Amino acid sequence: MTKARIPAGEELALIRGCLAIEERSPSGLVWLVSIPSIGIEPGDAAFTTKDRGGYYCGVLARIRLLAHRVVFFLHNSYWPGGPIDHIDGCRNNNAPDNLREVTHAVNNANVRAKGYSATGRGTFKAEVWKGGKRYRKNFPDELSARKWYLEMKDKLYPELAGQWQWIANEEDAAA
Repeated sequence: MTKARIPAGEELALIRGCLAIEERSPSGLVWLVSIPSIGIEPGDAAFTTKDRGGYYCGVLARIRLLAHRVVFFLHNSYWPGGPIDHIDGCRNNNAPDNLREVTHAVNNANVRAKGYSATGRGTFKAEVWKGGKRYRKNFPDELSARKWYLEMKDKLYPELAGQWQWIANEEDAAA
């Protein structure tokens, strides 16, 4: 994975001068300026295109930007150096209180996951990864497997204790 480019000072000033946070906009951003050549007026929703990963994005002065990183910057007054996590797991929710700067490990840990699976021998296997190490245990029932999974994630990632995204059943896994 390549590291995201951090905009320079004049680019950050341009972002501040052209975009504002507006939670009623799908991307969380609106234009502050008029761009007649493409029909943009102040107050219009900005960065409403989605990339292949499902994130809102847009272009400003030939710089491709992700909307959630711009919202984070405008809200916190600094450009994030690391990944930005959508706390609720929803890539469409760019509300400032739903975004936080995290490490790659924490971002990868906070994915929608059930945390356990059937072994095919009448038991359930739960597993958690941290730092390349796998923690795995077998249980006689789903509830015990799920409980252990959540306890281990809280222990291994205390900065996110109690905030895990998870899939309740197999139908949710396909979503």
